[in-house]
Amino acid sequence: MIKDFVEKVKENETQFRVKFNNGVSDAEKKRFLAKINSCFGYSLPGEYLKFLDLVNGLGISDISIYGIDEDLLDVMPNQSVHGFINENESWSEFSGDDLIFLGDNSSFFYVYKISTGKYYILDRSDLEDECGEFESFGDMLESVIGEILE
Repeated sequence: MIKDFVEKVKENETQFRVKFNNGVSDAEKKRFLAKINSCFGYSLPGEYLKFLDLVNGLGISDISIYGIDEDLLDVMPNQSVHGFINENESWSEFSGDDLIFLGDNSSFFYVYKISTGKYYILDRSDLEDECGEFESFGDMLESVIGEILE
């Protein structure tokens, strides 16, 4: 599902006037996962890792889906996106250890909740306010970005 959705987004590259990033290499992902483990001590959801294999982060309109931080990359991305580690270091001090921040826009955070194994859209002004709950990363992406593609 995630692969089909990313391909659909990439087909609309000209609509967004951006050149989307390629997926990450195995070496880049290995460095990233090692740093995640040392910084946070948790594992990332598999579907998010599959997303990174296909595209290293996205920036469309006001929406940002985090990619691997540039200092861990061998090749600079086509499109500069927010780095996962940098963003999670910033936001985790306000949220505790249960949320993994995967993206945001000016109104919402897109997160994975470790305790439930589900994905959520949370109000940026109140992290307790759930604006959407999803079983998969792909479903959340489709909800967030799908409206732009229509």
